[in-house]
Amino acid sequence: MKTISQKTISHFFISHYRMILSLLTPLLLGTTFCQPTGYCATLDRVVAVVNNEAIPESELNQQLQILLSELRHNQNEATQAPAPAKLKKQLLDKIVMEKLQLQKAKETGIQIEEGELNRAMEDIASRNNLTLKALQSAQEERGVPFAQFRDIVKNQLIISRLQQRELGQNIHISPEEIDQFLNSSQGQDQTGAEYRLNHILIPITDKSSRSENRAKAQVDTILQQLKKGADFSKLAVVYSNNSSLPGGDLGFRKTAELPTLFVKIVPALKVGEVHGPIRNDSGLHLIKLLEKRIDGVVANKTLKKIHARHILIQTSEKTSDIEAQALLNKIREQCLTGNDFAKLALKHSEEPSSVSKGGDLGWIVPNSVEPEFYQSISQLPPGDISQPFKTNSGWHLVQVLEARQTQVTSQATRNKAQDILFQRKVEQRMVTWLKRVRDEAEVQIYLNEA
Repeated sequence: MKTISQKTISHFFISHYRMILSLLTPLLLGTTFCQPTGYCATLDRVVAVVNNEAIPESELNQQLQILLSELRHNQNEATQAPAPAKLKKQLLDKIVMEKLQLQKAKETGIQIEEGELNRAMEDIASRNNLTLKALQSAQEERGVPFAQFRDIVKNQLIISRLQQRELGQNIHISPEEIDQFLNSSQGQDQTGAEYRLNHILIPITDKSSRSENRAKAQVDTILQQLKKGADFSKLAVVYSNNSSLPGGDLGFRKTAELPTLFVKIVPALKVGEVHGPIRNDSGLHLIKLLEKRIDGVVANKTLKKIHARHILIQTSEKTSDIEAQALLNKIREQCLTGNDFAKLALKHSEEPSSVSKGGDLGWIVPNSVEPEFYQSISQLPPGDISQPFKTNSGWHLVQVLEARQTQVTSQATRNKAQDILFQRKVEQRMVTWLKRVRDEAEVQIYLNEA
């Protein structure tokens, strides 16, 4: 298991906050608010009470104006805006949840310093290609007091900080979860995987069985030649009807750029694998995955990952190399005669990070341990126990639990996958947490009352 770093947690919630502001800012830049002395003030009845904090109707109307303005801007002839009454209810629910989170943040002592707020304001101005002074002028020209705009930004910062504290801690993403995600078609798509295919098309010229049988026979001939080691691209030149692609090479393409016929097939292919025939109206298709790359890094190599546990005996003035090796030989014999490796590791191992787990090291790859360590166990089948061997850390006895081949991916790609998986887990927690916050509060709604 890998605990998500504080940097990753902070990055996610900052990105989430910026996304909110990026949606909010254009609306505020183009919206005129009700003035304190205007019509809205006469409708300032209470529409909800959240833990003894009243929500006036003017606040609800203010946000309704913003939303209606945006809907009018984006609306096309095929869509129709929801009824104002429905929008009001949805907006009131949103305001209630914001109030609840701000109240909870106040209870837990969350504050935003003036300097942090100033930096956020400068960031908003920069993202809208404005100076801070120009941003203020734009707000005031549209009747939005700049102090009010600052309050909105401050509240979003506070909520983001609260969510970070409540939801971002103690989330674990294991290496296995990352591997599984990267090997899925969805994961490869989201991390920017590109596929280079060779393609052979054998056309079916008409609907007659004779034409189809002729095409199938040709495909069988090609497959037989491929089994004998023939070059796919040369066969494409000889047989394929797609003359616009020399050697049938489709070049590197992302999932969305692949022919629809191949989209669900290609991500599951291994480099070098041939698939087909695939039938559609144009004929029979054969494809071969030549290369795959993620973030520009070609991903056609694999490495062996090993799940192992070990016992470490360190040499010292009291323990010589001979004594350490002899002790591990004795422990090995005990394991081979039925004693539990994990219990012996708890008793004897001097490796602090794994001893409490019975010597379990988790999944290791060549660059995660000393080279001598990996080389000494890389050929052991699962279940086997090594002979005692020495590295710079001391003397080791290792049992291999599992081993598997995994695709080589760049650290940047793995980090990107970790961020995506982290966001998923946060979003799953968010739904449950917000429901709990609402259930624990006292909320009275008066919107539909006369």
